[in-house]
Amino acid sequence: MESITTKAIASALGGIKSAIDIASKLSDASEAIKQADWKLQLAELVEKLADARIQISRVKAELNDKEEEINELKQSLKMKKKLKFNEKYGLYEAEEDGKTVRYCTKCYAEEKLVPVREEERLFVCKRCEQFYHRPEYKSKNEGPPRIVSRPMNRGNLW
Repeated sequence: MESITTKAIASALGGIKSAIDIASKLSDASEAIKQADWKLQLAELVEKLADARIQISRVKAELNDKEEEINELKQSLKMKKKLKFNEKYGLYEAEEDGKTVRYCTKCYAEEKLVPVREEERLFVCKRCEQFYHRPEYKSKNEGPPRIVSRPMNRGNLW
């Protein structure tokens, strides 16, 4: 009877050892699954952070564009406050560095601020070639300053 009991105990110990090995393998597998799950979650987190970083850089770029636009509008507003319409010449003008700078009325209507070139008897726009007569060179019986468009140069027709 003793040998049955020893055999039974040895057999039971072998079973327990097998069960412990299986439990250990299951535990290792469970750890591997947990690690894989953690790695997957970590990869998803990194991806979401990268997406967030891209969105932030887009927002930052848009904010920079808006700030630049605001600064341009402020400069434009500041310049428009300086501008005065000179009825004598039919031009807008402003004082810059102690000099009077005149601007094309036609371009101003198109929201462009283009200085005119001063010639002997007229002012000529540097952009649209519009020219304005200088009243000090007009005869006394002419009316207010005229805005005259320069004919286009079509070359020699002969």
